[in-house]
Formats: sequence, C-alpha cells, structure tokens
Amino acid sequence: MPMHPQSSPLPYFDPSVFTRHNRFLHTFMRNNQAWFCAQDLGRLMGKPLNERLTLKLDPDQRRTVSAFRA
Repeated sequence: MPMHPQSSPLPYFDPSVFTRHNRFLHTFMRNNQAWFCAQDLGRLMGKPLNERLTLKLDPDQRRTVSAFRA
C-alpha cells in the first residue's frame, strides 16, 4: 500500500476517474477489487447515497479513504 507523500503513516489511494453521462465516477483498486465512491455512484443512479444509507452496508463493503490527485 502506498504511503502518504509527506512520509506520514497514513495510507492513500490514487483514484481513477471515469466519465459517464457527463458525471465523474471515482474508483480505486484494492486487493484486485474496484472500490467506487458511493456519492458518485448514487449520482449516476439518480439516487443520493448519503451516510445513513452507506451504514447499511456490511463493514467489509465500506471504507473511508483519502485520495490524492497527481
């Protein structure tokens, strides 16, 4: 796992950005699995996915990460 650019112990992920219907979908790979931004995914589906809805996911299905753009 890459380390934060300032050599802090916080892990970071480099996102990939896809465009669909003129909207962005941020994703990153972790353990050969694609992880998507819930807010972006909700926007694409036309239904906002807020924190209350994401808490209904199993703990292994949600994660809060910091993503840095190069």
